[in-house]
Amino acid sequence: MVEKSVFSSVKRCVLGNGLTLLFLESRKQPVVSIRTDIGSGVLRETPLRAGLARLTGAMLQEGQDGLDAYALSRAVDSLGGILRTDTRGARIKLLAEDFQEGLELLAGCLLRPSFGEEALDRLRTRTLDAMKQAEENPARQASLAFDRLVYGKHPFHRPAEGTPETVSRIRRRDLVA
Repeated sequence: MVEKSVFSSVKRCVLGNGLTLLFLESRKQPVVSIRTDIGSGVLRETPLRAGLARLTGAMLQEGQDGLDAYALSRAVDSLGGILRTDTRGARIKLLAEDFQEGLELLAGCLLRPSFGEEALDRLRTRTLDAMKQAEENPARQASLAFDRLVYGKHPFHRPAEGTPETVSRIRRRDLVA
């Protein structure tokens, strides 16, 4: 007997702004999990902007619409939810009964991020410090060498976090561009 694929139940909806939603409904658990993909990441970065997608992804969780990172985190926590952002977009998981409020928080991260200078300075410094530590980590250096060897000129040969030179040059205007 052939089982029906879970992927055959995925529904697709294109919003007026071009955003495509893919969703799968299951009533087995009272949980909603939403994942967005905004079509960004290492593949869309130029060599001079290496690390921009990673930093932008991190900044999406640093505030929105008058909520700083702490207030945003507390709002998500009050729903018992989990919010994560990365180079590709954002995701949230919460109880179905809190869907509307969670969706508004997720939308705020993507559509109305504050991209505050103080948060950017803090994350840039954290990234540069991590790069310095990675210079002394043989496993990380081996991984970087492997990526350069395997991927050649493909964008994946560059570290996703960028380089000290490229990250040092990233400014707020780059995030909002």
